[in-house]
Amino acid sequence: LLTGSRDKILRLWDIRNRKHAVQQLQGHRGMVTHCQLYKHSYTVLSAASADDTGMVHVWNLEKGVPVTKMESRSSSPIAAMSVVSAEWLDDGESDPPHLLLTGDHLGAFRLHNLASGNCLSILRKHTKPVRCCATLPQGPWTDQHSWLCESPLLAKQERMFHRQGRLLCASGDGSGTVWLWGLSKVGCQPLGALMGHRAPIETVQLQEGRVLVAADKRIVVWDANA
Repeated sequence: LLTGSRDKILRLWDIRNRKHAVQQLQGHRGMVTHCQLYKHSYTVLSAASADDTGMVHVWNLEKGVPVTKMESRSSSPIAAMSVVSAEWLDDGESDPPHLLLTGDHLGAFRLHNLASGNCLSILRKHTKPVRCCATLPQGPWTDQHSWLCESPLLAKQERMFHRQGRLLCASGDGSGTVWLWGLSKVGCQPLGALMGHRAPIETVQLQEGRVLVAADKRIVVWDANA
């Protein structure tokens, strides 16, 4: 279990022995607002964490040290974060990198390479703070999950993404808008927006062509084909 708090420390726990943290990772300048575990390889467990100063750390948990640091030039607090596993982007032609999606309080939605720390895309479709983001977890689109092909508006993009091993991701903001994106190992491209909510988006999830959104004290299921 990985946790972060206002004391600026990231802690790794063994839930079988809850008295003491296995590791205490220090380096953040502000309170830790987001954290996520992921497998860097078959043997090395890694983590990504973000704080309210706009700083993102990538950690090697085997050694307990940060390996990459990413900082927004605007120093805007990170409001949403999600790690994209490399195996989801495996097209069989080259080794894909682990990626990181972040959204900040200024409305910028960014795609980072976790290994190098480089920012691959800065997407500015949102007009309010990005509050949440999610990625379709099934991996590269196959015939079973190529649901966008039923939509005339998105059929061309879907065929291109299928060839390039792209994924679908979504981000929600404070204006009540959810944006859909085509994600690859080299960048991110907007597909369209879901509008109709009258309150800030609290959380968003994707599942086989459906977009689940929590806002307006409701949970709304969108059909992207429509």
